Amino acid sequence: MDKLELLKGNFLEFLENKICDSQERIKSLTKEELKDEANLEKITLNIVTIFKQMFNVSYNKIVKDKKEYENIKGDYLKYFNTIPASWKEKKEKDEKFGNEEGVIIENLKLSMADTIKEKFLVLYEKYKI
Repeated sequence: MDKLELLKGNFLEFLENKICDSQERIKSLTKEELKDEANLEKITLNIVTIFKQMFNVSYNKIVKDKKEYENIKGDYLKYFNTIPASWKEKKEKDEKFGNEEGVIIENLKLSMADTIKEKFLVLYEKYKI
């Protein structure tokens, strides 16, 4: 199995586990009638799903264009600049106007994006050799 396939398999497994965990937490929180907490978990689920889809886009692009392993890093990481940009703007506005709930939501999005990015980079480096 080549490096790119190892990266893909392990990273998608990580994301799938995050998705399953979030789905279970949503069910549990909904059952306990913790609506706000369930809604926050739905946001987490959406962020993981978005970055999973973007990984697949990057992976398919690299494979289609027959590019080297190293190209996936730059292609995928660009999404961590473009997608969260609007979240950062929204967070700044929410902070300015004292919207604590909005700040919490944007921080949650940004934190999950950072977690996903960090895991990608760890796996990328692991299989780079």
